[in-house]
Amino acid sequence: MWRAESIAEAGFENGRNPLDTAGMDTDDEVWVYEHPEYEDYIMDHYRQLQEEERRAEEEEEEEEERRYEEMKKLQKAKQNLAFSRSIIDPSSILFKNLKYEPSIIDNIHKETEYLYYPYVQRRVYNEMVTNDMIANYLDNLDQYGSSRSRRKRTMRK
Repeated sequence: MWRAESIAEAGFENGRNPLDTAGMDTDDEVWVYEHPEYEDYIMDHYRQLQEEERRAEEEEEEEEERRYEEMKKLQKAKQNLAFSRSIIDPSSILFKNLKYEPSIIDNIHKETEYLYYPYVQRRVYNEMVTNDMIANYLDNLDQYGSSRSRRKRTMRK
């Protein structure tokens, strides 16, 4: 049971079908060949891991949406506070040049509302993840020696 789960987890971590022998360790390949009754269990565990990852991503997106909405509310409150302080302060230019109107804050915010853009953060995060994946890939290439080896030719006399 433990061996079957470790095969499914290895397939999940590598982003491949766990029963695909092309990327599987040789000893795992032999074990699956000797225990074909575990193939369904391996695939079920693999699908369960995929479903857990999908749920975690959905929860993360929902959390990000919630933080975005809170950020918009907080930003609006900060703008209202700053504007109210400028009206109340007798030394401010606004206080000297404007008549007080109860809906003035709403009127000004319709024109000068600051928006928070979460897609910028999402793009930066995706770039970081991609850079990490590329770095890991290049490390693997260096580790397993995928570059061409140059052979020196000796001259025969």
